[in-house]
Amino acid sequence: MFKFVVICFLFFFASMNSSYAFFMSVVKQDANSYIIRGSLNKTDIVLETGVRPWPGVFIWYNSPEWDRAATYINFNVTCPRNIDLATQLINKELSFAVMLYKNFSNNKDKTIMITCAIDEGTRWKFNSYIGKPIAPNSPSCQVNAPLDINFGTVTIDDNNKVIEKQVTIKCDKETKVRLTLEGDNKTNLLTLSDTVIKLGVDGDTQTKDYDIEEGKVSTANLTFTLTDTGNTPGVKKGYVLLVSEIP
Repeated sequence: MFKFVVICFLFFFASMNSSYAFFMSVVKQDANSYIIRGSLNKTDIVLETGVRPWPGVFIWYNSPEWDRAATYINFNVTCPRNIDLATQLINKELSFAVMLYKNFSNNKDKTIMITCAIDEGTRWKFNSYIGKPIAPNSPSCQVNAPLDINFGTVTIDDNNKVIEKQVTIKCDKETKVRLTLEGDNKTNLLTLSDTVIKLGVDGDTQTKDYDIEEGKVSTANLTFTLTDTGNTPGVKKGYVLLVSEIP
């Protein structure tokens, strides 16, 4: 009997100030500007070489509201090659009220990119879905989710193996939080070659709303069911999107 490894990496992105690693949101300031608030973890940035980076620290947000992207740039810094020092420098920049203004063309996909130039051909880069802008008085929530889901080594036809992971939610105001797991084409199925994994939030549902009390920790369970191992042996990897939002 052939054996293979199924590994499902869970990347968590949110429209609130939350995630497993980066904590960031876009706050609408007025009709022409946003403020970025939050911070990054060193696991969120990657080193890119062979590029022509913008000098200094550069932030680009593809706003769903504007025909042009919102950007910010500080020419007066040079990023260290050390990842810990680079993360500290970026977070120092984010600790201020970073204002973004209309600038370049925009695809409106609600993604954000932050780059920090080391030299003419090298930069640190963060690029992620972040969600729509929020109002200044919106609740600030922290959602902690698992970084990866690993089914380990399984045999062919060993179906219906289930992994459950717990998510914690905490907000500074009473609010409602919606969690959604998205696989292929925003459905509740993730296909890895010929392997199929079914996604669920507290059961079989793909989306669920939670009433969150101010300052109290609430929990949710994510379910990953190996419904079909497929017939092809090998290492299989994929990505799942966990979206949290205030409906």
